[in-house]
Amino acid sequence: MLTYSSVMDAKGDLYETWNDRFLSAVGAPADADQKWYQPRGIEDLPNLKQSSERDFWGWRSSMRFKIEAWVGQIEVPPHFLLEGERKWGTLILYFLDSAQFIGGGFAVVVNTNGPGTESVKYFTWRACEHAFQHRSTGTCQHEYTCTKCGAKYDVDSSG
Repeated sequence: MLTYSSVMDAKGDLYETWNDRFLSAVGAPADADQKWYQPRGIEDLPNLKQSSERDFWGWRSSMRFKIEAWVGQIEVPPHFLLEGERKWGTLILYFLDSAQFIGGGFAVVVNTNGPGTESVKYFTWRACEHAFQHRSTGTCQHEYTCTKCGAKYDVDSSG
């Protein structure tokens, strides 16, 4: 079972909208009891790619994650492990759903060995592997549209 909360303190319909978008993005079947949906492992996440601590904190320091979800213990696939690393870790999902991360976010796997952290692995995931096209819509106004799924976001670069 996913245990999650909105870090935006949303209430009512807005929270339900984020909840639905998050569960859809991680691949929860529409006909399943989504409150009890749990990815079987990290590779169940769509368009998964290894990332870095720098990327995670770079986005975290400039944008708010809409949902943080504790998934629990998972077995980390061998091709993501360095020699000697434990194969079990705690998976935490972060739903950004903004800019290049529309319908996605970060996944973090924390490997522990007793009271302390042994290693942390960072990944990105997205419901769509976006291919954004840029269009200038005015002075310092930019619109980005994904040619695959139609997702859009705007940037005001006036500073």
